[in-house]
Amino acid sequence: MSEHATSEHAAGGAVASPEFDKRELDQFGAADTHAVAAITRMLVIFFFYSFLIMAGVTLWTWLWAR
Repeated sequence: MSEHATSEHAAGGAVASPEFDKRELDQFGAADTHAVAAITRMLVIFFFYSFLIMAGVTLWTWLWAR
């Protein structure tokens, strides 16, 4: 269905343009970079928190079992 609409539009003499211009692509790249940095930071914090809890429970279990 969309191919048919595109064919009619192109047949009417209109020139197809790219979906996004350079400015929009640059903005998306900046937003994507920011999102990746935020996700990475959250994963590091969650890993470190999990490591501390795991170490604490291991120490607590080891002391309790002695």
